[in-house]
Amino acid sequence: MMIYHSLIYPYLIYAVPIWGNAADNFIDSIYKLQKRVVRYITFKDSRTHSAPLFNSLNILNIRDIYKIDTLKFVHDCLNRHNPPQFHYYYNYSASTYNTASFRDNKLYTPLIRTTTYGLNSLMYNGAVLWNNVPLSIRISPSRKLLAKNLKKLFLSSYT
Repeated sequence: MMIYHSLIYPYLIYAVPIWGNAADNFIDSIYKLQKRVVRYITFKDSRTHSAPLFNSLNILNIRDIYKIDTLKFVHDCLNRHNPPQFHYYYNYSASTYNTASFRDNKLYTPLIRTTTYGLNSLMYNGAVLWNNVPLSIRISPSRKLLAKNLKKLFLSSYT
């Protein structure tokens, strides 16, 4: 377990909000390598399903690592814990009506002009990911508590 966190994990988290939303064929190759490493750590063969292994080792897959880092960035933007140019990167839905989006403190999802780069932008993905997280987790007062609750949420989906 310590081997994974000292030799593999630092490479996975380096600038993951930027490259983590790359094309699926790039992410799939990283994910396959990650599954192979998890199988080596647990001494399982290649026929063993990897999701329970991730859960038993308390390790997130690369896609969930991307989601958590992106959501931590959104949390920092909303709470102004990052450089000032990011303070207004995300905005809550401005509505004068009592809509579900207004009641649930959902973020405004920016309009995109291209399906290639617009859908893959940090601004768009951050808002979409944030809006899909349960409200009880989104109102976390600290970044650490947010990450802890998100990790529990994502690991529970592996079973």
